[in-house]
Amino acid sequence: MINTYIGHFTYIILLFLLTGAGMLAFDVKDYDKQKMHKEKKTARILGWFNIILGAIMLAGNWIIQGMMQ
Repeated sequence: MINTYIGHFTYIILLFLLTGAGMLAFDVKDYDKQKMHKEKKTARILGWFNIILGAIMLAGNWIIQGMMQ
């Protein structure tokens, strides 16, 4: 049962990393072009938050997988 949860957990990690990178790559640039400074700052904060959260979850997943073997 726990292996299935960990298997789906990797998709969540990937989702966090990709959405964070997408926000930083696309949203921040678009907001900068439109001179929307508050939105740019918010997108940058949320993008980095997603990337950091995804990295922490990836490390946790890696540690859990190591302990289970």
